[in-house]
Amino acid sequence: MAAEHQNKPSGYQISDVTIDVVRRQVRRNSENISLGKLSFRLLLALAESAPRVVTPDELVERVWDGRFVNPPTIKQRVALLRQALEDDANRPRYIKVVRGHGYTVVPEIKPIYERPRVRRLRLALAAGSVIAVASLIVAFLPDFGAAPAGRTSSIAILPFENLSPAPDDSFFASGLYEEIINHLEQIPDLRVISRSSVQKYAGSPAAISDIANALNVEAVMEGSVHFEDERVRISARLVDPDDGAQLWSEMYEREFSDIFAIQSEIAASVAGALGISLGVRNPNVFSTGTTNLDAFRAYLAGLHMMRQPHGEDRGSFFFKRAAEIDPDYAAAWTQLGFATVIRAYNATPEQARSILDEALTSLTRATELDPRSARVAATLGFVRYSLLDWVGAEKDFARAIDLRADNFSLTQHASLLVRSGRMTAAKSEFDAGEAVVASRSEPGQLRRHVSVAMENYSEARELVALERIDSRRQLLLLNIALNEGYSGVIKSEISTIIEIQGETAPFYSAVLREIDSPDKALEVIRAARADNDVQWPAKQFTIALFAAYFGDPHLALESISEEVRLATVRLWVLWYPIMSEVRQLPEFKDLVISLNLVEYWRMYGWPDVCAPTGQSDFRCW
Repeated sequence: MAAEHQNKPSGYQISDVTIDVVRRQVRRNSENISLGKLSFRLLLALAESAPRVVTPDELVERVWDGRFVNPPTIKQRVALLRQALEDDANRPRYIKVVRGHGYTVVPEIKPIYERPRVRRLRLALAAGSVIAVASLIVAFLPDFGAAPAGRTSSIAILPFENLSPAPDDSFFASGLYEEIINHLEQIPDLRVISRSSVQKYAGSPAAISDIANALNVEAVMEGSVHFEDERVRISARLVDPDDGAQLWSEMYEREFSDIFAIQSEIAASVAGALGISLGVRNPNVFSTGTTNLDAFRAYLAGLHMMRQPHGEDRGSFFFKRAAEIDPDYAAAWTQLGFATVIRAYNATPEQARSILDEALTSLTRATELDPRSARVAATLGFVRYSLLDWVGAEKDFARAIDLRADNFSLTQHASLLVRSGRMTAAKSEFDAGEAVVASRSEPGQLRRHVSVAMENYSEARELVALERIDSRRQLLLLNIALNEGYSGVIKSEISTIIEIQGETAPFYSAVLREIDSPDKALEVIRAARADNDVQWPAKQFTIALFAAYFGDPHLALESISEEVRLATVRLWVLWYPIMSEVRQLPEFKDLVISLNLVEYWRMYGWPDVCAPTGQSDFRCW
């Protein structure tokens, strides 16, 4: 028995609950308890530390790998774990709060030790299964084998070179490339560099070793695609950047109808080469889910369109087509919902609500088909808070991050925090999202508004400089200038907008002529607001900003209220420094109450510029 106890426990018994560390399973008697990754890690951390009290800082280090999380996030995660265990917070059976100190396990913990011989046999069988799945034995496996405990292997996949003769077929190379990345991201302990981080190396003459050093990876995969006459030829190889040795290579030439098998073979072969089990237990993970050739083609075309500027309309068309061909294609429904949300964000406020309802229908269907998809959950949260269900959205994001704390889930949650005014929390969540990708990628658009709201204007300009669309970049620069209040800079930014934006040039020209006379400028702004024949998506937002700048907070509030009661697209403007006087108006309280924000704040935390005063009131500044 003493020899057994020299090994690390393979599990723990907590009353009638058993934790199986090896299989990452939790059972009560003979029934499985479904826990997400974070909830499992939380329970394991408490069990391993029992009977000691675990502090919040320790939990952050062991459960969230040291990334910043707010105390409410820890409390919420404990609440989710208790819910899964059917534990009562008032009369805890499993987890107890030690006020001011942390958390501990109530019952006595009994470690479970597995016999070394049995465990070695199971590991040997598991290794054999990996080799069978990968369908190849690679000579370099001992040197480039399975990652030791606590170590993550890393790979960068360069954009596939398109060798197809028809330029229109480029969508196939880019779509398949993204599908392979999505497939490999499902593999435990494999860090796959984000698409945006490697995009700049597409067609680059840089050496593989230089690319690997820049991205801090252990291996680089490159490939090419040739699609012609219903046949596809894919060449892929894995390179060791240290000496340029070819660790693995394969050529696939098939009828296009075999594309699903090709995709799986490439992912399985790379996984085998890295010595990692695939571990894909859900056959309908986000990157797959159909065996219909035409549906898959439409889906790939939709992904391609979504990467083009303002491509959401064409993307929606193809995703809708894919879902019509295969109504059980979860990925198509998810992407259709996401593309529809983007359409809403580029629509007028009057149009946005019906478009968001469309998105909700698509994502509800995706959830039915794939309830374990983090991307579905995060996108659903995106739509839900756009429809003013902030509390429901928080629950969706908690589930998404529990399933997969990736850049998408974290940054979409950050977008909720931005629009609800919780800028400090939003910055932390954006930082966490950026931390999970190996190299710095282009920040989300709302990250720029965080910098403006926090009056970090130099950082805001650095982030805006990364915007690739000229008109959008110029409007963001004007936002910054209006908040800073330097009239010379404001005039310069308006002049540039007049040059590049046709539909709004008359309005900006009229404002520029009167910019040194606030009363006359306000007359121009009021006339524009009253003119229903002149419309553009951000009209009420623009008028609100200028009204606040020229000293009419009531007009600013009336204008922005007209927009945000219909759509939350630009709700973040309420938290800009320039809107300080607006936030102090009595009518502002009525607005945020009608947007369901006060109920949300009381449950999840107040914005940076508001605070409760007593049990039923609050103030903003």
